[in-house]
Amino acid sequence: MSSTIAYTRALCDILVIIPYSSITSSYTLLAGPYSGPTRLWEFDNMTNGSLLISFDGVNNHKFLAPTSGKIYDICSNRSPNAMLETVYQQIYVKYTGTTPSSGDLYIARTYAG
Repeated sequence: MSSTIAYTRALCDILVIIPYSSITSSYTLLAGPYSGPTRLWEFDNMTNGSLLISFDGVNNHKFLAPTSGKIYDICSNRSPNAMLETVYQQIYVKYTGTTPSSGDLYIARTYAG
């Protein structure tokens, strides 16, 4: 008997919206902890500042240019049940360079259920 979990649905977490005024020069916890295997991350930086994303609150993992967006499809080209274990379950953000003075950061997560 197999112990493989069959994931049959793509589910979305509630959209996280962070106003520019909440983003500082030190990492701040934005979202999480999450559960369930993440399939896709979407980051939309609609602020006028450059942002750094961290999954551990210490190291820089992703860069977001002003007024830009990125999608990370973690399970691209995998069978529906071939999931990657999500190691980092929280998201932190800080600005780099000039302090943002307008806009919001949006974070969306799709996971298997």
